[in-house]
Amino acid sequence: MGSSSSAFGAKFFRLASELILKAAYEDKHAFPNSTKLCQTKGVSNMSQIDSGTALWRLDCGKLGNVDGDLFSQGNAYANRKFPLVNSSYLIRHDNHYIIWDTGLATEGPERLDHQIAKLGLDVSDISKVILSHNHADHTGQARLFPGAELILGAADWEEVRSVHTGVSSNPYVKPEDFDPWLQGSGRVRPSDGILDLFGDGFATVEAASGHTRGSQVLHLNLPQSGAFILPGDVAYFEEQFIDRNVTKGSFDVQLSLDAIDKVRAFVEAHGAMLILGHDPAHIARLPVFPEPAI
Repeated sequence: MGSSSSAFGAKFFRLASELILKAAYEDKHAFPNSTKLCQTKGVSNMSQIDSGTALWRLDCGKLGNVDGDLFSQGNAYANRKFPLVNSSYLIRHDNHYIIWDTGLATEGPERLDHQIAKLGLDVSDISKVILSHNHADHTGQARLFPGAELILGAADWEEVRSVHTGVSSNPYVKPEDFDPWLQGSGRVRPSDGILDLFGDGFATVEAASGHTRGSQVLHLNLPQSGAFILPGDVAYFEEQFIDRNVTKGSFDVQLSLDAIDKVRAFVEAHGAMLILGHDPAHIARLPVFPEPAI
């Protein structure tokens, strides 16, 4: 949390975040100001995927009707509630499968290993787990994939290690989610800057510090559906993104604004589909699992 954050803001963010991580809700309405949904190219079964690349949405549960005061530095959304969901993504590149974000820890049907099994995949088939940042609603199931390479922003990885050793504390960072890599049995690639995962421009991770010090976003280029950007918690929902409002408790307000602008510029320059991972209207832009976008 940045030095510019007030003590009140820190306490508010802690309480609100605990509600986000624990609550469950029934999705009853979409967000206001939602733009017309883009269309993706989907297929009905694995045998139709001949391009070697695909993107699946993995639903990781519903969170809460969350108090709007959390989602701006002032009171832009006072007296409003916003429904939030949790999400993860399976990405195929030829014979490689990677996971982007892993949701909250769960033992229910939304466990990621149970979901990918419906595609005939095992946890050992996942070669990389890439996390947008180190908060528990994005890291909760990472340890289901102990053989995967972990790719996390360098500053966020250092914070995980610091919390693990007791040097620092952060209620949103759960070191147990990172056990395979903290214990040395898994490979870690701390990232900073731009990382082309396969060297062909299909999947690129880019640093976007702001929400956390080591936040990062993922760019994808699918042959039929086109460009996508998955920006983690740059914004929680579309109205917040459009309004350029920064969530209370973010690491740095100005860097958060810069990250929003960076994502907006990518969307405009590439005609990319923006997928905000907590916005149910955005998740609905992708085919319902097990159908992928191609």
